[in-house]
Amino acid sequence: MRIAFYEDVSAEQFGPIALTRPLCEIRCGFFTQRERILNANSVSEWGCFTREQIKNVYSVEQPDAKVNDYQWLSKNSTLLINSRWIPCSDSLIDIDSDEIGVCDELPVYVTLHPDEEVLLSTGSWSEGLARIAKTRRFVSVEGTVLERPWDIIEQNSQQIIKDFELIQQETQKQSSKQSAKYEVIGHASDLWVSESARIDPYVLFDVTNGPVFIEADVHISAFTKISGPCYIGSGTEIIRAFIKSGVSAGPACRLGGEIEATIFHSHANKYHTGFLGHSYICPWVNLGAMTTNSDLKNDYSSVSVPVESRYVKTGLSKVGCFIGDHAKTALGSLFNTGTNVGPFAMMLPGGELFPKEIPAFSRFWHGRLQDAWPLERYLKTAEIVMARRNILMTEHHHALYSSLFRNTQMDRANLCSQIPLRKSQESS
Repeated sequence: MRIAFYEDVSAEQFGPIALTRPLCEIRCGFFTQRERILNANSVSEWGCFTREQIKNVYSVEQPDAKVNDYQWLSKNSTLLINSRWIPCSDSLIDIDSDEIGVCDELPVYVTLHPDEEVLLSTGSWSEGLARIAKTRRFVSVEGTVLERPWDIIEQNSQQIIKDFELIQQETQKQSSKQSAKYEVIGHASDLWVSESARIDPYVLFDVTNGPVFIEADVHISAFTKISGPCYIGSGTEIIRAFIKSGVSAGPACRLGGEIEATIFHSHANKYHTGFLGHSYICPWVNLGAMTTNSDLKNDYSSVSVPVESRYVKTGLSKVGCFIGDHAKTALGSLFNTGTNVGPFAMMLPGGELFPKEIPAFSRFWHGRLQDAWPLERYLKTAEIVMARRNILMTEHHHALYSSLFRNTQMDRANLCSQIPLRKSQESS
């Protein structure tokens, strides 16, 4: 089977968490969409069609992928999968080549024949897929279609439960033998701890509301409580934390304090005390000591989130923050409800809430939003941070971040001039 993940025009609606990666690499539950589909199916070759500025970095990160390779599409039939669709069943073996799957009125998969490649390579994907759809049999399929970044957080708890059940069925992994070092509230069968994980004494797992899955080489320090549904990825360190339901942590994170309903993509640091809830944190983010976010308004009304400089009502009473790659906060930072933070933003507290929209490569300094630093300073810091985890920043990373710096320059200029007015409007 050949599979290719593709993005539609809604990719731009996912804000800072998708600016540096394809949508198929957004994490929900145990896995990214790519990991979930590839793990569950016998795939001989796979590809990804994403925004051109991401192509080179993603090709380095995923050397087996055919990235934006239309010639590859023309060689054999390929199952195209919309990256915003999370299927109920991860197995795709029963899909017929003459059908197009539709979920919530959105086409989510179709088998592309080699002679149809020209419909996609010579025009827009939306127009090409519309023409292909006219020749296919429509089939209604189940699953979840992600529309906005907060949909990922809403889906995460149920996805952890589904992924836990799937892992147990496919690998026949047995639940962990209970250790004298830690206590379990609920059925022990809903806890799985890797043999290579290190669990210190006085750790409590509460699985009454959902399972907890601890991957290889995780270290959980004493006096930590973890409530399910929860997934902790390989190599992550939990430091005397209070982790509530709905948390997914990708590999190589360092987490402490109080955390609820939040996804850490990978390589993220929230080492210290402070609350973080209903949020998505991208790689290389560092949250300083006592960094805290609001995820609930005092009047319990629907939270609005700035998307492309306009406020979108989520219809949800609990929404936290969405923080892009390499953003950093100093100690005592306070995030407002429903905040978007662009990649490489630097935030220093001024004794009040941050604005709800902080653009990429900007600095919030003692109550003022500034376009202050040259690109080279941001890149040098990022290079140091990545090297600390033995990951090399390549020339392709430099090119992507440089492109992102240029493309967001107008946003920075506009928001830096508007922040006093915007803060007055938000407070009212």
